[in-house]
Amino acid sequence: MGRRDLREQLAELEALTPSLRVVHVLEQPPDGWTGEHGRISAEMIHRYIPEPQLRRLEYFICGPDAMMDAVEALLLSIDVPASRLNTERFKFV
Repeated sequence: MGRRDLREQLAELEALTPSLRVVHVLEQPPDGWTGEHGRISAEMIHRYIPEPQLRRLEYFICGPDAMMDAVEALLLSIDVPASRLNTERFKFV
């Protein structure tokens, strides 16, 4: 499955699920990218998730180990309960 296919599937899922919001964050975006870029930060999370909901939501994290470790540590540092973190780790072969 190519990146375009995955983005289309996420867009469809987002359209079907009113409570789901997908935010694409590119560490090294191409010229002209107007979305979020860099690494995920506490400020970025607070831009999309109101404080009262922050600790009640479920977080699904999937990606390379280093990215997942950083996101998990970040969420825990802003008081998201560990029980709200759902992870799936994979490695490129």
